[in-house]
Amino acid sequence: IESYAPVIQAVFGTAGEGLPFSISDRKPTRAAETVRLFLELLEFGQHRFEAPRVCALLEAPPVRQRLGLSASDTQRVLEWVRASGIRWGLDRNFRNGIGDYAQNTWESGLSRLFLGYMTGAADPLLGIAPIPLRGSSEQELLGRVTAWVESLASLWFRLRDTRTPDDWRDCLLWVLDAFFPQDRDQAEHLLAIRRTVTDLTADMGGFEADARTMLHLLRKRLDESGGESGFLASGLTFCGLRPMRSIPFRVICLTGLSSTAFPRQDTPPGFDLMAARPRPGDRSLREDDRYLFLESIISARDNLILTYPGLSQSDNLEAPPSVLVSELLDFLDKGCTVHGQKPSEAIVFKHKLQAFHPDYFSAGSRLFSYSAQNRDAALALFAEHRSRQFFPGTDAPEDAQAEQEVEIDIDELTRFLTHPCRHLLRALRIDPGRGEDDFLDEEPLAAPTGLEAYGPLQDLLRTALDEPAANLEELLLAWQLLPPGQAGTDASRKLCSQIRALADQTRAVIGDEKAARLDLKLQLGRVTLTGRLDLHGDRIVTCRPAKTKSSD
Repeated sequence: IESYAPVIQAVFGTAGEGLPFSISDRKPTRAAETVRLFLELLEFGQHRFEAPRVCALLEAPPVRQRLGLSASDTQRVLEWVRASGIRWGLDRNFRNGIGDYAQNTWESGLSRLFLGYMTGAADPLLGIAPIPLRGSSEQELLGRVTAWVESLASLWFRLRDTRTPDDWRDCLLWVLDAFFPQDRDQAEHLLAIRRTVTDLTADMGGFEADARTMLHLLRKRLDESGGESGFLASGLTFCGLRPMRSIPFRVICLTGLSSTAFPRQDTPPGFDLMAARPRPGDRSLREDDRYLFLESIISARDNLILTYPGLSQSDNLEAPPSVLVSELLDFLDKGCTVHGQKPSEAIVFKHKLQAFHPDYFSAGSRLFSYSAQNRDAALALFAEHRSRQFFPGTDAPEDAQAEQEVEIDIDELTRFLTHPCRHLLRALRIDPGRGEDDFLDEEPLAAPTGLEAYGPLQDLLRTALDEPAANLEELLLAWQLLPPGQAGTDASRKLCSQIRALADQTRAVIGDEKAARLDLKLQLGRVTLTGRLDLHGDRIVTCRPAKTKSSD
């Protein structure tokens, strides 16, 4: 049922189908998001406070609901984590015995954000480079996230100790109160967790346990407690094939009856002495499945539907059904006929690969479907195809368009002319460069190179040109991009010496005077081009710490 549950949800949970259904026999630790999050929080004490793991917990819907975070708020917090250089560890003391440094910890990253809240964009203070916030709303957001991280830190320390059952009960109930919203949507699962925690700690007696043991016991107890939830709840019932369920139903459908999956094969371990010397009455999974199959046939009143994958997924050759299905068809062929045909020919249907195949909605076809969405998709196959305009047009009349004034920033125009495809993707909020490994869980082990180093080095070069006496090494170390300790100090000296050399070469061309900043506002018909240009005399000089490219 665990393999079929996502497919069932995708088909019957689609808006507009209107078929009530329930899925039974799923493990709560896999089906209920609240239970999964609860177990992930208990497992958090076994990890290093890594940025990817903390951000994954923050993105969980119950946590977002608890903190009142919208999708844009969550995205902004993730941007803070990337920009502040947080990798792993709570603070300097958290890394006791590993390294005496606080770089790339949550304390150092949050310190940069709080300093940015107080000073805005400013020079580093005491080795901390501020990250400015955008407004009062972000100040309040930073406070909520910081309080949540402190609660997570408290949880981490609580999970490090061996506790008595009473202490574990208080700790686990505190987790439910501190990290989950107390509303109706979560009430059923939270109540089940509370009941399980109370019963488990009562059954433990005086046994003291650590976090790993409690996690194992809770996962096992929760899986055992919720197996029957959803059975005969409403409408269609999807469940596993289990004994003692021979209840008459009008329609029974058995799926997945392939030759390799059903009946199950007995694969005992090599040390199983009962399998080595079997006796009459020993349990056999294969015989159990044959009995369950017979029970299902007897329970069907109007319709019995048996399905199996008829073609191989690897080579598209015909795949045989379960031996029980073959035996049933052979039995029917010997004693029955359907309109003068054998049952194996009359009642066996070969379905199409796609649910929107036209045969499901064609008159005279043996196949049929009640899905309105698939019907619309089948009709679309025969509709006249027209090329659609990629950029959506406007309904405004031409006179109104002519009266509209458009303001374009010169930097945006430059980015568009340099790389139109990238500009289009970003306008559509598509970032192909962002992958799953944005959040790193280890401190830098080498100086950044390539595109990773381009942005910081460009900022260093700009600082070196505007303020020749600036301490570039302190600024680079405050950004937390280099390895900690002496390795980072050596790398900062090497990079800053290269930046100073490039700055000296640039001054030989532009002189020692600062660039005159000219605000640009050029009217070109109904388009206004705005921006700011840095003029060195009557010239525009650009410099960057990179190799010369064709676009230069």
